[in-house]
Amino acid sequence: MRSLRQILVQCFLFAVLAVLPVSTGPSVAAELGETVTNTARVAWVNGSSEVSILTNEASFVVEAPRTDSTIEFFRYAPSLQSATPEQVNGSDYAPSGDPTGTFTPVLPAADPTNALIDMSSAIPLSPATAYLTGEVMFVRVTDPGQNGNS
Repeated sequence: MRSLRQILVQCFLFAVLAVLPVSTGPSVAAELGETVTNTARVAWVNGSSEVSILTNEASFVVEAPRTDSTIEFFRYAPSLQSATPEQVNGSDYAPSGDPTGTFTPVLPAADPTNALIDMSSAIPLSPATAYLTGEVMFVRVTDPGQNGNS
């Protein structure tokens, strides 16, 4: 019969191994949506013999953390003194509407006089709640939990 000490040592080992990652090789980051499957092995010496236990397989799917999203709307405001200079990286879209299809860069933005807006450096933007017909709209979507590779 096992002693209370042996049982406590086993419980401690299971708890430690459940919390600490054990690496036997190079670590590789899993991509969003990927299933990760793992089996743990616990071994200890009981008297003169080694005892080893394999756990059941455990699997989980890698998901992005749930975070709040924010959507902000801006207008090009070169004459507004309170406008904030923002670097705009441009945008792409899929003409077919297929998210796995070929993406094409959006044409250069133009101001209300149809002059192209030079976005090679930061441009003055101001928060907006309404727009004039034909006015270019700048939209910023922020969601740190969705900044993945899929």
